[in-house]
Amino acid sequence: ADMLDRRGWKGHFFITTNFIGTPAFVTAGDIRELCARGHVVGSHSCSHPQRISYLPDKELQAEWEKSVATLEEILGEKVETASVPGGFYSGRVGEFASRAGIRALFNSEPTVRVSHINGCVVIGRFGLQRDSPPELAAQFARRDPSTLLRQAAYWNTKKLIKAAGGEQWLAFRKWWLAR
Repeated sequence: ADMLDRRGWKGHFFITTNFIGTPAFVTAGDIRELCARGHVVGSHSCSHPQRISYLPDKELQAEWEKSVATLEEILGEKVETASVPGGFYSGRVGEFASRAGIRALFNSEPTVRVSHINGCVVIGRFGLQRDSPPELAAQFARRDPSTLLRQAAYWNTKKLIKAAGGEQWLAFRKWWLAR
């Protein structure tokens, strides 16, 4: 937030509410401060399930509703923004987010198209990593067709692998990120 503020920018901070106040995570006071500084505070679910789109209806509903309620209690205002954890978006995930009062839902799908589910706008995004060259951000901003197509092809290939790999994918991902 400090780096964004120095540049006059505002960010979106998506909070996994079960972790509030745990070591190395934000506190309720930090969340109120982010909001007071003009940043958007939104939900990232309660528990950050590894595969949110695979949850039974009751659990999926609770992930969104409890997270939104916790943030609204901390902030004293409506929370209408969220981001899907783990890149496991589905229309069902969007439907339950909408039912919880979410009006803008970000997911990891690399697309410039915006969709709507019951009053909730669903917005994809293009991913930059810590080692991404600045030129990649510029190509995304310019909507360079070949860059956007490459990212979409990569994402959709990974999406198929994630769906087919199931638990093995999750184990591989955990190993990969720990390296």
